[in-house]
Amino acid sequence: MVAPAVLRFTANGPAVTEEWAAEATARRTWRDWIGLYGSDENVLVRLIEDTGDRERA
Repeated sequence: MVAPAVLRFTANGPAVTEEWAAEATARRTWRDWIGLYGSDENVLVRLIEDTGDRERA
């Protein structure tokens, strides 16, 4: 399983994307990003679950 996370600083703008083999690593990084950028109303941070057939944010 690959656990991707996406960090975007403006709507539809460029994104920083990362993928980890371990879901725990993806969740920890996602929490770190929330702590660093979560107070900025323009920032979107998503953790995506890939179930094979579809992605869930």
